[in-house]
Amino acid sequence: MTYLVFNKKYNDHTEDVKEVSCGHVYKKFLVVVIVIMILTLSWVQMELSSVFSSWKQLLEINIQYIIINFMTYFVIYLLLLLLINSYWKSCIIYSVLMLLISVVNYYTIKFRGTPLTIMELKNFKTALSVIGGYKFNIREVGNLLFIFFLEVLLCFVIKQISCKLSKKIKNVIIRNICICFYIFFVFYKCYFSSNPLMAGTVGWTWQESYYEYGYLACTVKSAVTLLNCFEKPDGYQKNSVNQIKIKKTNELKSESPDIILILNETFYDLSLISNIKTDKPYLENINNLKNTIKGYAVVPAVGGGTNNSEYELLTSNSLHLMMPDITPFNVIDMNGANSVVSHLKQLGYHTVGSHSYLAYVYNRFKAYNNMGFDAVHFDTDFIDKVYYGNRWATDESLYNNLLLWLDQNTG
Repeated sequence: MTYLVFNKKYNDHTEDVKEVSCGHVYKKFLVVVIVIMILTLSWVQMELSSVFSSWKQLLEINIQYIIINFMTYFVIYLLLLLLINSYWKSCIIYSVLMLLISVVNYYTIKFRGTPLTIMELKNFKTALSVIGGYKFNIREVGNLLFIFFLEVLLCFVIKQISCKLSKKIKNVIIRNICICFYIFFVFYKCYFSSNPLMAGTVGWTWQESYYEYGYLACTVKSAVTLLNCFEKPDGYQKNSVNQIKIKKTNELKSESPDIILILNETFYDLSLISNIKTDKPYLENINNLKNTIKGYAVVPAVGGGTNNSEYELLTSNSLHLMMPDITPFNVIDMNGANSVVSHLKQLGYHTVGSHSYLAYVYNRFKAYNNMGFDAVHFDTDFIDKVYYGNRWATDESLYNNLLLWLDQNTG
């Protein structure tokens, strides 16, 4: 008789344990769903901060890159969870962090023409010193604030669920190991492996890359590229540089002639590769120039492209020392870099840099200013442009602008 009573109590206790266990699992499942919703909202928030014209435009991103972005956002959340050990507090801090990044990203694009990247953090002090000269309108980021409001509501729903993380040492260790393994897996598989899932790079215009691959994936990819930007040549030693003998002359010339340096991708002497017969001589004017030093420049073999040629021309650095497929002005900090600009400024020259296309393409606006040009001119600064084939401006109309700026800067 006593045995039967004891067995009944034991069965009742087992049912209670099952009920509590099921309730805890249900709460955890609900928390996971809400966290996914917060991650989704933060993804939308970050993409809209990159000046997407509409919400529907987000759906044009390839599903593979949407997943990569989600996995990367989850890494950020898990790192916070690792440090804070609270579901809802981690979500709150995560939401605040995403709001700050998205707002700063929006205004970085608006005022500087490029997204917020790791490299921009180097200019943090400079940004603080000039921030007073800008005007901010909270309505411009109203959609970002609205998304943040929704995230906060979801955070407090998690708090009301009262689902707490286990504090047992064994469970904490297992959880942390799983989180670390997940973070390693995401960064290796998506960004660091020889064949990463995030194969895209930030190319000639950041809009195309960010709109195709997503903000966070492009930001991490740029940071990874920056870490491996330069490759050390075999046998390189710093002491070897000091052993290079350079002939120096004591003759100093006082002349400071005006210099116009033009990079023209469409100009080429075809006689170098083919025996062309014409009824009239071509390049006659250039071939007959007197008091002229002539030669040929080699287009970079690594990837080709306008920005590569431009970087090598302005800096005399070879892209063979860098990782393949990089866009120099996007990943190299040109602030204070040795270049034609810095050399001429040391000689007392007034320097002007220009390109007839949009300032944000290849990050030229930032790169030109960082190199120290006294004045820069882009797209809309050129006047009386004449177009060839309804696409590109003719060389003649562009050169006329150069001559005009030369006249305006006499002396």
